[in-house]
Amino acid sequence: RPASQPSSHSSPSLHLSVPMAKVKKPRAKKAAPPPAPSSAKRRKEKKKAGPEEEKRPLPELLRRILAQTSQVSQLEQLCGALGWGRSYAYERRAGWVAEVTCGLGDKLRIESGHHHPQTKKGEKAGRAAAAAKAVEALRGRAAEALAAEAIPLGEAFRG
Repeated sequence: RPASQPSSHSSPSLHLSVPMAKVKKPRAKKAAPPPAPSSAKRRKEKKKAGPEEEKRPLPELLRRILAQTSQVSQLEQLCGALGWGRSYAYERRAGWVAEVTCGLGDKLRIESGHHHPQTKKGEKAGRAAAAAKAVEALRGRAAEALAAEAIPLGEAFRG
C-alpha cells in the first residue's frame, strides 16, 4: 500500500527516525612480498640444480604438473602424461613406499621413511610423503621424456 493511504484499522503509531552509527569494517592488511633472494643464495640454488637443469628449461606440461599443490596429484598427473604406473604401500621398515613403473621391466621403488598412524588421516599423509619423494626422484627423467620429440608410430617400428 502506498504510505499516503490510511490503513483499514486505525491505530495511532509513532515513527521515530534515529540516525545509525557508522561502523568501520577493519581492512585486511596486505602481506608484504617476501624479500628477494641474495645473489649468493641464487648461486647456491643454481649449483644444487645441477648443470643440465640450468641449461634446459622445464617442459610446459611438467611445469603445469608441478604447479599442483597436492603431491599425490602431481604424481598421478606425471604418471598419466607419460604412461607410467604407480602404486602405494605401507611397510613397517620403510614406511610409505611409492612404486612407479616407467616402462617394461623398469620399476622404481621410492621409500619415504615416514611412518603415520593407520587412520584415514595417517594414510593420506603417508601417501603424500611417498608421492613427494617420488616426484622429486622422477623429475629429471620426466623432463627428458617430455622434452623428447615425438616419433610417429610407423617410423618407430620400421626395421
